[in-house]
Amino acid sequence: MNILILLVVAIGVFGAVMQLRERFSTDSSSDKYPLEFKRKGKFFTKSELQYYGALLESLQGHYIVFPKVRLSDVLEAQGEKRYSHYSRIRAMHFDFLILSHDFVPLLALEIDGKSHSNQKQQMFDATKNEACRVAGLALERVQIGVGLAQVLKRLNQT
Repeated sequence: MNILILLVVAIGVFGAVMQLRERFSTDSSSDKYPLEFKRKGKFFTKSELQYYGALLESLQGHYIVFPKVRLSDVLEAQGEKRYSHYSRIRAMHFDFLILSHDFVPLLALEIDGKSHSNQKQQMFDATKNEACRVAGLALERVQIGVGLAQVLKRLNQT
């Protein structure tokens, strides 16, 4: 009976190892799971494109503006639970990041449209707000259609 149990366990472990090996295989020639992608039509939404143009014009070259920057490119998770903290922000991005000419992040800019009124998005926004607060990175949220005056004012404070 004990031999039968050991045999079943060994077969189960072997099967699990084979599945993991197949899943994490780096063999790019494998036809089993071919990559499927298509290029997106546009990088910016209409409102992001309008805001980006207005932002560049308003800043007049005094700052550098990067669009769609991942939080983890700017914020580094800390502490004993850093992997957990990182996993909470790894898929998030800022709409725009304003940097000094020596590439120091000064201000993250979020354009909040209609989607920011749903509860799930508000939870993501709260995480982003808190991550910026504890990291000491200024974050400005603006509503679609709002002028750049508050952004420029905030930049002067950094």
